[in-house]
Amino acid sequence: MTWPINHKSPLLLDGWLEFNRYKWNVTPIKLRISEEGKKVPAVEAILYLDKVGRIVQPPLNPYLPVVFYP
Repeated sequence: MTWPINHKSPLLLDGWLEFNRYKWNVTPIKLRISEEGKKVPAVEAILYLDKVGRIVQPPLNPYLPVVFYP
């Protein structure tokens, strides 16, 4: 999935996702929710899964990034 160029959060950068994968042993999942066949409205988010498959927040992330497209 390609993320928009205009995102503001460094928590969406591929390098940060890889850092979290390596440092905290989590799996970053890029999630996009929208109506079928439409680009907008939409919500994009990064979720991190632990080994068990639970959604977790890596310790150095102040929040899980979410981008809204109206």
